[in-house]
Amino acid sequence: MVASVVIHIICYYRQAPDLLSLLDYEDTSDPLVRRFGNPGLRDTRTHTTSLRYHVMDYEEYKYNVNIDVRHRIWTDAVAQGMTYDTQTGVRTYRPENVNGNWELTSSIYMMHKFGRVQKMQYWLNADLRTNVTYRNNVDLISLDGASSSVRSSVRTLAWTERVGLWGSYKQWGYGIYGKVTLNHSTGNYIDRMNVYDYSYGGNLDVPLPWKFSLSTTVDVYSRRGYSDSRFNTDDVIWSASLSRSILKGALNFRLEAFDILGQINRTAYTINAQMQTETWRNVLGRYAMLHVTYRLNFKPWTRTKR
Repeated sequence: MVASVVIHIICYYRQAPDLLSLLDYEDTSDPLVRRFGNPGLRDTRTHTTSLRYHVMDYEEYKYNVNIDVRHRIWTDAVAQGMTYDTQTGVRTYRPENVNGNWELTSSIYMMHKFGRVQKMQYWLNADLRTNVTYRNNVDLISLDGASSSVRSSVRTLAWTERVGLWGSYKQWGYGIYGKVTLNHSTGNYIDRMNVYDYSYGGNLDVPLPWKFSLSTTVDVYSRRGYSDSRFNTDDVIWSASLSRSILKGALNFRLEAFDILGQINRTAYTINAQMQTETWRNVLGRYAMLHVTYRLNFKPWTRTKR
């Protein structure tokens, strides 16, 4: 058994705003939208404090424990400010610095090997992952009827638990998992939100006659608790691949089919750190693809002494 503790007292990172935001310019290409730069923007600075504890059985690799705790503070983050002229209907945008962004995260990973029988070529592993994040996100947002953007602070607690079990028996491989994430959010301009996402599934690797190999995975993704019904979805993603190697494994053919049931939604709805809706439309649908790979090995050439 080997245990280690690593403590990083302070890690400092500095990032300058993008060049366009620092320029002293005025964009009036749209009659109803004016955009300005801000030469007075300050660099965003990130301060990180972390603690890591790791213990592992290196001889038989029967267990592994990793605990990581981090605290981050962002100063002078860049946000997009807005003012609205009710007389002309013109909106003016200008980047500004905001403070108050910070987060505390902790993650725990534990893995245990139940055993291995050499004659039967059998092994079984189980793991547990826990992630907890508390974040205070500060930004400038626009409210209906307001003449200028206001400072919004959203506090979010996210708790994720994932348990998995995977193993092998001779040439067969298998695995199952379950995962749930709970999100609790409050803010000065949003309603209290309690939402949760969960997923579960598994994979199976099967040897077939004539040296073919079949691999298949099934994943179920579900979301609940959102006020908008478009967010409360259930997607069943089934994928499979058939492979065959020749020439002593140098040439490999693999036929892959993704989302066989065709249930993946081409329009995905998400929420950002300010609990505002974001829509992503470029989601790849189901497809089939043939992979052909050739592995070329060369022995290193060495000069022999005379």
